Order: sequence, then C-alpha cells, then structure tokens
Amino acid sequence: MYKKTLFFFLLITSFFASITYAEESVNYLLTAASKGDIETVSAILESGGNPNTKDEDGVTALMYAARKDMDKIVALLIKKGAAVNATENNGWTALMFAAKKNYVRSVQLL
Repeated sequence: MYKKTLFFFLLITSFFASITYAEESVNYLLTAASKGDIETVSAILESGGNPNTKDEDGVTALMYAARKDMDKIVALLIKKGAAVNATENNGWTALMFAAKKNYVRSVQLL
C-alpha cells in the first residue's frame, strides 16, 4: 500500500510541476521578447518553446517584440515559426503594433 501511495504522490507531483513549468516558460518567453533579451528568447525556442504562445490578452511574443521595435527578436521569432498574422483579443497583429509606432525595420520584417 505504501508503494502505491508513494507512486501516486510522485505521479501527481510531477504532473503539477510540468504544468507550472509550462506556464512559467510562456511568461519567460513573452517577458524576454518584450525586454529584447534575444539570448533568452533563443534558448527558450531551442528547448522547444512555442513561438506562438499568448498571454491572457492574446498577445504573442512577436507582438511584444514588434511593439518595442526589437527587430532582431522579430526576425528570430519569424524564423522559428511565429505566426505573423496572429491577432490578439482586439484584432491587432504584430504588423499593426509596429506600424503604429513607425518601426520601419520591424514593419519590413513582418
């Protein structure tokens, strides 16, 4: 009985740990893209991070990078498969965010 209980506990613990890690990796990717931290963005994507993850408002890492003119991150995310035409909850795309602020390089990439 003890072994079954221990096994169940370890199984549940590892399940919740993986959920927590997945949520944290989303936040790290979005934060890194917003701050221009290309090394972290690259590391997350290389380790299997999804370039199309969204926050609660539907904003993707590409949108965060585009609205702050992080053109190197925009290029990296596109190269890694970020959906250029994805929209956030209000219908805005990464291109719209970049164009609004006249970020020419990001607009050209998008």
